[in-house]
Parts: sequence; C-alpha cells; structure tokens
Amino acid sequence: MKRLKFSSLRELLYNKKFAVAFSVVLAFAIWLSISLYQNPEREQVFSDVPITINTKGTVVEELGMDLINDLSDTSVAVTVYGPNYIVSSLTSEDVIVSASISDVTQPGTYVLKLNASKFNKNLEYNFVSISPSSITAKFDYIDTQEFDVVPQALGAAAVSNLIAEAPVLSNTENAKLTIKGPRTEMKKINKVVAVASVNEQLSATTSFDADIHLLDLKGNEIDKSAFTLETDTVKISVPISKKATFSIEPTFLNLPSEKVKNYVNISYDINKITVIGPPNTVDAMSSVQLAPIDFSKISKTNDKFELVPVLPDGVKALDNVTKVVATIRTSSLAERTVTVSNVEFINKPDNITSATASSVKNVKICGPARVINSLKASNLKAVVDLKGKSAGEHTANVTIHYDQNPVIWQVGQSTTSIELK
Repeated sequence: MKRLKFSSLRELLYNKKFAVAFSVVLAFAIWLSISLYQNPEREQVFSDVPITINTKGTVVEELGMDLINDLSDTSVAVTVYGPNYIVSSLTSEDVIVSASISDVTQPGTYVLKLNASKFNKNLEYNFVSISPSSITAKFDYIDTQEFDVVPQALGAAAVSNLIAEAPVLSNTENAKLTIKGPRTEMKKINKVVAVASVNEQLSATTSFDADIHLLDLKGNEIDKSAFTLETDTVKISVPISKKATFSIEPTFLNLPSEKVKNYVNISYDINKITVIGPPNTVDAMSSVQLAPIDFSKISKTNDKFELVPVLPDGVKALDNVTKVVATIRTSSLAERTVTVSNVEFINKPDNITSATASSVKNVKICGPARVINSLKASNLKAVVDLKGKSAGEHTANVTIHYDQNPVIWQVGQSTTSIELK
C-alpha cells in the first residue's frame, strides 16, 4: 500500500480522507464531553436476568436434599445506577442474581431472598432494586427406587379364531425401571405402566413402542417432570395365540418292551388338556404328552403317579392344569421276589480278562399275574454293564431280563458284588 506523504500541515488539513476521520473523532469527543457534563450518572433496568441457586457445599447438599421445582425459566429485572459511561456499556450478562438458601434446613417450600452481584467487580456502579425481590422454591430429599413395569396395549385384538393375550415386555431387561425424584413425590407412585396405542386386529405377535406413565393409588397419572427416569419408552409385544384341546399321551422309562403296554391299564384324572400358544406350534400338535412313568417304580403297592404335561416352547396349559394323576390298575398284576444266579457281563474293557459275580438276591419282579405265576428264576438273567470299570472289586447295578416273555419288569434297583481281573 502506498503511504501518503505531506510536506506541510496545510496539505494534511486539506486532505479529504483525513478530514473525514478527524471529524468523526472530534464529534465523538464533543458528545462524550457534553454527556459527562450534562448526564454524569444514569439508571438502567436489565430484564430477563436468570437466577442462580447453588447447593454445592451447602447444608442442603449435606442433608441429601435438592431443589425440586424448575426455575430455569424464571428471571428478574434488575435496576442499576452509576456513571453513564459505565452503565451504558453493561448488559444483563454483567449482572448475577443468586438466591440465598441459608435458611433451608429441612424439606419444604421456602421464600428465598434474591441478591445481585457484579460479574466484573472492578466496575463502579450500584444496584437499586431487584424485581421480584424473592422467589418461591421447594426442597426435598432425593430418592432412587426401582418399580415393576406393567405393559398395556390399548385396543389390541386378534383376527377370527385367534386370541390376543396380555401384552408382555419385549425385553426382560426393562421389566424394572429405576426412577429418581423427590421423596414426597416418589411416595405418590403406585404403579408404572408402559402404554402402547394399538387399536387394530392382529394376526401374529407384534411389537410396539410404549410410553412410560406413572400412576397414583387411584389410577390418576402423575406428572413425570419432577422425576428422572432411565427411559421414557420401552418395547412391548402382544402375543397372538391359538387355543386347542388335546387328548393326553403317556410316555415311559425303563420300558421292557412295547408289548408290555398292552398288559398295563392306566387311567387319568384328566383325559383332555386345553392349551394356548403360537398358532403354528399348536397346529403341529396332535396330543399332550406327559412326563414319563418309570416302569421300575410300578408295583402292586405303588400305583399312582403325578405327571407334568410336557408342552412345546411357548405353549401353556389353561385352567391351571399343572399335573395329571395316572393310576395303574394292579388287579391283573402280580409280584415275586427271586434270586437270579445267571449273571451276564457286557461292555467288558480290553484290560479285563475275567469277571465273576455272586447271585443277585431279593430281586422283585412285577408283571401280568399269569406270567409271574409261571415264571422260573432260571429263565431270568442279571446283566452287569462293565463300561469304564477297572480291575478290582466293585458293587454294580444289575438289570434283569426275561427274554422269553418281555412283559415283566424289575421293581426298584438291584446290585451285586463283582470282581474284575
């Protein structure tokens, strides 16, 4: 940039650019002089000055209390007085208004006096007034509590032949909700519900977003603004199910043969069970199976068994059916206690060269009376499984077999002593 060069003051004064700048500076100086002379001090009102309430390090914090009403939108008007040149340069941000909480010693509602202070303490001006001069504030203990969440689906229905069941939470992690808030308000919470507005007919299980609502003892909704919640929304599901009724089907353990079923008469206190569950799963069912009956426990003196229905995943029995009582008709059965001398070994390890056992005594056999009455002990065989056994003396369980007529069974468990070399 080229520099201007002036050979004399005359040339400077007659330069147009210099003359304009000099006039502006001179005018400001004259205005400032007149202003300071005629109006040396002034009064100014600053509106919308926010209020500060600091509980840190106070008795309020030490007692575990906090401010519970929202004063974030509350502001006041502050009037200041001082030199014109200072006051005219101030803004509302230069004024700090705080509330005194020295009288707060227990939960309750307090009228707090407001005090004004300077952001820049070096500036010389005074505070005339604060309007309003006080505010109302509420203090309380802050508690944290966990509540069960109850899902609700408004207007949920199922299409024809299906059933809309009670809604459930889609994620079990949301089964409980932690809420933090003032003690007096927390005591009002009786129930926490997750409400989804469905208002439609469903043909399959469907999930919805549900809003959290707090209810009091009378079912009235409580304003959530005083509380801190983990979340305001959760996912709930409306299960769509199908209902059907099926006959029951027995199952068995330690069954000597399929043929034995023809010789055992079983009756049940319940012959049919109504279930509800996912439509596809229910459609695939043909009966309701029961927990197995252990044949080794059936005898003349043990003829009743409580059996639990075994249902596919997602299917449940209605009418509170949790068990079925099966009764074995024992009038056609008979029992005998025998000694079995014929012992057979299976699954003998390669390092075992010989295995010996004594006879198996006090073996109780049960079955159809005509078979038991004609039974010869010499036709029975005690089978010992040697899998995983090593050389030495052992006590082993035995299984009794009657190959000629496999409609009898061993009652209870028999053992024998064996020696392996």
